[in-house]
Amino acid sequence: MHQKDRQLTNTGQLPALVADFLAEFGALEKRVTALEETALRQRTVLMKRAEGPTPALLSLGDATQLLGVSRSSLYRMIREGELTRVHVGRSARLTRVSVEAYLATIQTNGADSNEAL
Repeated sequence: MHQKDRQLTNTGQLPALVADFLAEFGALEKRVTALEETALRQRTVLMKRAEGPTPALLSLGDATQLLGVSRSSLYRMIREGELTRVHVGRSARLTRVSVEAYLATIQTNGADSNEAL
């Protein structure tokens, strides 16, 4: 055992450091799992769309699946101008361009925050 290890063990700091490490690791593991689930949902929706022509407009249900957010979160994103809603008759739709732009933004921001790690 190295002298520094003995010092940490003797002062009782080692258990606290291990606990901090495990907590941070657990948080990162949850984040990776959430990102993997979102990516899977996005792939599923995109694969369904790949079977036919790509529509310029998405239903709100398709957009919630693609983005992995709740309907209320989707409405908040529309109110805040992050997504563009259009009306076709009585139906509300989101432009595919705005959804793809939002995905590109969060992927860019996610890459920036991962570089900080």
